Amino acid sequence: SEVVEYTDRQNEPETTPSDLLMSVLRRWHIVLFTFLIVAGTGIAMVHFFMGKKYETKGMIRVSPVETPIMYETEGRLPPYDTFKNTQATLIKDDVVLNRAADELKDKNLIFFEKTGDILHALKTMAAGGRIQIEPDRKSEFIHIRMITDFPRQAEQVIDAVIRGYMS
Repeated sequence: SEVVEYTDRQNEPETTPSDLLMSVLRRWHIVLFTFLIVAGTGIAMVHFFMGKKYETKGMIRVSPVETPIMYETEGRLPPYDTFKNTQATLIKDDVVLNRAADELKDKNLIFFEKTGDILHALKTMAAGGRIQIEPDRKSEFIHIRMITDFPRQAEQVIDAVIRGYMS
């Protein structure tokens, strides 16, 4: 027969959080290895299942019309940033987008497959942020940017918007 000793649990010292922490710290290499496996697998899965996105960017140079006569500045005129903001807003205007829509109507681009109204689709894309129109604070450029799965088609849309603005 085997002798088994039973103890009373009330007389045992209680385990404290520091005891638990010490037991985890003794096995730090197992915790680290498990974390690296889980994190590595998670990163690989996210990378594998995410579609490729391409950033397509075009720029328009907006030069100041007048020289700084009254201002002693090394940079631009004080109202120049306001002028660039106004020009960036004009790019989203119906006239510019209508010119771009006229140019794009025969190109069969994937962005306009579900809609028959290219002008409305361009307005929605510009208002929703799919076409980002932002003046650069450090230069004379206004950036027109699209992040899509179809960089060649986005290039055609951006070029059409730039040509619509220029005309």
